[in-house]
Amino acid sequence: MLLFLTSSLVIVPLTALPVVTHLFYWDVWYIYHWCKARLKRFKVRSSGSLYDAFITYDETDPAVTDWVYNELCHQIENKGKKSILLCLEERDWEPGKAVIDNIAQSINQSKKTLFVLTKKYVRKGKFRTAFYLAMQKLMDENMDVIVIVLLQPVLQNSQYLRLRKKICASSILEWPTNPHAEYFFWQKMKNVLLTENSSRYNNLYTNPVTTWKYA
Repeated sequence: MLLFLTSSLVIVPLTALPVVTHLFYWDVWYIYHWCKARLKRFKVRSSGSLYDAFITYDETDPAVTDWVYNELCHQIENKGKKSILLCLEERDWEPGKAVIDNIAQSINQSKKTLFVLTKKYVRKGKFRTAFYLAMQKLMDENMDVIVIVLLQPVLQNSQYLRLRKKICASSILEWPTNPHAEYFFWQKMKNVLLTENSSRYNNLYTNPVTTWKYA
């Protein structure tokens, strides 16, 4: 009986641990670091924003990285009358700092968070962590900072994406297949990054909510 109990105490945790880790690793990791950041009171208000936008993307994809640096940064930072400063992982993050802390700091020090989405990136825990933290800013500070760029057709069945297209369609940008439309794409992105999302809400959907809230 003693041998049975001992072996059970060893086998059951060793069997359950890989399953739990596979299913809930990112959720537990996010909750732990979020609570840690809250305890440290690690929050920078938008009045002290250092960047106009934090760009989060799949840095392991060479094609996406090339597009971000040679297309996005070139068009947004180097062209136009108004100066737009972007925050990039490989360029602006603090070396040796935990990824979750760098993501939180980048989001809190930026006026907008721009998600460059591909099929591969939306399956990564890093995307989910950044998205959770950006949504947390909406809940804590009532600030909608999310801007989405679809490099590939992803999240087609996402209820959130469908709702966002109705409430603030201009905050979702799709990379054009026609090269002649790229100029208008960059102009639209600049306008989105330089204005508040709330100023571009669809009144058809937001007015009933506001009326109910203050009734």
